[in-house]
Amino acid sequence: SKEDHENATKKAFMTSPEKLPLEKDFKENFEKIKKIKNVEIFVITSRTDDMLEHLQNYLKYHKIYVDGIINTNNKNKAEVLKKINADIFVEDSPFKLWQILKEDPDLPCKLILYRNLQNKNEKKPSKEVIEVNGWEELKNFILAYKSF
Repeated sequence: SKEDHENATKKAFMTSPEKLPLEKDFKENFEKIKKIKNVEIFVITSRTDDMLEHLQNYLKYHKIYVDGIINTNNKNKAEVLKKINADIFVEDSPFKLWQILKEDPDLPCKLILYRNLQNKNEKKPSKEVIEVNGWEELKNFILAYKSF
């Protein structure tokens, strides 16, 4: 049910950082992405405001440093992507990518679907969306894209 989904999402977003490990190969590939010239990394989240402190604590606990956190508070992320002039946007929710495409089908930003266990069976929202499987593949895509 929608209520069960909301409760599970809140629990996942609010669990203590030490109980939420980083994904395999994340840290080393994230650090390599951060070192790419002219790359800024923002977390664009659609959490509710009461979940933001947890996100900040999670990033701090795992020593993940980003250039900014932007919260849409459960709203479409297309407007934020335009405001920050994003080149690449990585999202693990096919539904949220679909929302972005619906809001602004001509958004000049590469949309990437990061595949994981939770979304592995969900349909890709558009043929324009690029799929990556794992942090190594994501890093390689960004390196190739930024070299042009």
